[in-house]
Amino acid sequence: MKIALVGFGLLLAWGAGAQLTDAQFIELADRYANLIGGDLNEHKARVMRRKTFVIVIDGRLLIDLDYNGVFWGFVDSKIRDPNPGAERYPRDEDAWAAVETLAARLDAPRGLTRIRIQREDNSPVGAVIVCTLGETSYYGYPSLGGNGVTASLRRSDGAVLEFRIKRGVTYEPPDVRISEQEAREIACGRYGGSAASWSVSLKYVPTRRPSKVHRLHYLLSRDQPGGSVLVIVDAKTGEVVEHGRFGDIPEPPPGYKPGTVVEGWEPNPGPDPPEGYGRQIPPVVYMVCALFFGSSLFLLWRFVRR
Repeated sequence: MKIALVGFGLLLAWGAGAQLTDAQFIELADRYANLIGGDLNEHKARVMRRKTFVIVIDGRLLIDLDYNGVFWGFVDSKIRDPNPGAERYPRDEDAWAAVETLAARLDAPRGLTRIRIQREDNSPVGAVIVCTLGETSYYGYPSLGGNGVTASLRRSDGAVLEFRIKRGVTYEPPDVRISEQEAREIACGRYGGSAASWSVSLKYVPTRRPSKVHRLHYLLSRDQPGGSVLVIVDAKTGEVVEHGRFGDIPEPPPGYKPGTVVEGWEPNPGPDPPEGYGRQIPPVVYMVCALFFGSSLFLLWRFVRR
């Protein structure tokens, strides 16, 4: 089933030597929907083409494909729970098994790790189970925002309300040319404090967002009065690829010199950045946008994500 379904889209694109037609995208979307448990209304379905992806939507179901017809995402807006309070998967293991089976059928990246399972009672679509699979390490280093799967199942009957796959991420071999001390000094140049005040970890993150090439970066964080700051430094080039403030943090005092300590401004070492950096929009928010604000916000999300 997996080979026939995924290969079908590739065969159409390569064999014809041209882009798939709207009718072919709709046929593919219908096959994916049936595999997941949805029922695409082919008479109402329309195709929305964007630069790197295609959305097939019928007013209730939304299926996200690339231009080769490969599956990326699914959302079902059936928000009525036929049997609230019931539990299709009372054991976490059963929910994991259902998600992993479907991931294999949809040709998700292999070797994914079970990262998180959450049972939510009061989501906008009722009681759900949200499962996240991902790549937690590569070449022996932690990885954030790599290939993965996020699924949202209705707890009463196990219906798939959302299923999305992130694929195509690659990892450069470790090539660390910037020392940890140098990374600390770079962070000091951005937000001040002493080099020792920064909490540092070395992890795989995208070289630039959006990017599917991941490289080792230093993630440096520190607390300050009013919030925390984060600086991400490329471990190969020393480039600051991301930095930001969390909370209302004042700018360094006038005339501040990196590496010095200013009374009332010196922080305590902060924790590592939140797990899952690079996944800006949680699965439930993604689903709510699709359900209540229509395809326009979904397109905006896809543009940001890619």
